[in-house]
Amino acid sequence: MDDALTSAGRNERYMDKDNKPLDLVRVKSIIDNFDFGYVVGRAIKNGMPPQVAPQALAEFKEFLFAHATHPNIPLVPQSCWCDELWHEFIVADTRAYFHFCEATFGHYLHHDGVNATASERAGCRAQSVKILGEAAASYS
Repeated sequence: MDDALTSAGRNERYMDKDNKPLDLVRVKSIIDNFDFGYVVGRAIKNGMPPQVAPQALAEFKEFLFAHATHPNIPLVPQSCWCDELWHEFIVADTRAYFHFCEATFGHYLHHDGVNATASERAGCRAQSVKILGEAAASYS
């Protein structure tokens, strides 16, 4: 195990935009305590089956946390429902999304991918599956 990953330093190994360590305990707390109710409500109103919403929200929180732990790796949401929640969060209240991102990651988390080639998307998707599986295991 890397000496830099001692229990005291484990939660500070990732950096924000100002090259300051991200406190992953703080990041997880922000994600866990944010009220995503209006985001989920909008998604359900726009067609998300209500029975899918709890799993989609769990995936979305894992996805957000994975961005904090892997800030330089482009990640793809693990399901279309997770992606739908991300879209709804961005458009439901752009100011709230901006402030959430600043508080959580230290920068705005962009929703990219429109200009990616099919092979780039496939590579990101494969890498995301691995990372998001690890994030799901560590997020609980």
